[in-house]
Amino acid sequence: MNKGVFACILALCFSAPICFWIHYSTVRYTTVSNADGEVLKIDRRTGVSSSIAEESAPTKIRPQKNEDAAISLAKNGRHLDLKKPPADNTLGIYVPLRSNETYIRDSLNSKKGVLNIQGWSAERKDENKFLVRFTYDQGGNPLFIPFEVTLEPEIVRLVIGDEALEKAYGFHSTP
Repeated sequence: MNKGVFACILALCFSAPICFWIHYSTVRYTTVSNADGEVLKIDRRTGVSSSIAEESAPTKIRPQKNEDAAISLAKNGRHLDLKKPPADNTLGIYVPLRSNETYIRDSLNSKKGVLNIQGWSAERKDENKFLVRFTYDQGGNPLFIPFEVTLEPEIVRLVIGDEALEKAYGFHSTP
């Protein structure tokens, strides 16, 4: 038999099942209209039908408020896990593994005594900037951890430890 004819027959044997599979996959669903005028989508493989009106109903997506977005950025930032880089680190940098929220949760879990946790709050400072705080009370002593959050371009800075930010927001570090 000629090699060319053999190659054509071989190609046809492999391409026919692939083409059938593609066709079968794309015509899985069909639509019909019932007596009430409702359009149903029927799955040809399983026979399950569903109303197209139910599938295409618009979903209500609540836009995230700016305060919620600022709090989310502060929670997910990595500013509080301040450890030194390991000795074998050639770059001399440390990338904290825990988010601010996880770090705070871990630290509160280890505290003894009565804790009154108020949680996260955000205060708008200007159009794009928020002061986000995590506040809790330990034994009548209110404590908080403040962050400056700029929504665009999503910058989070820890206020404590930065003299300029402490002064701008009226916080005073104890010497």
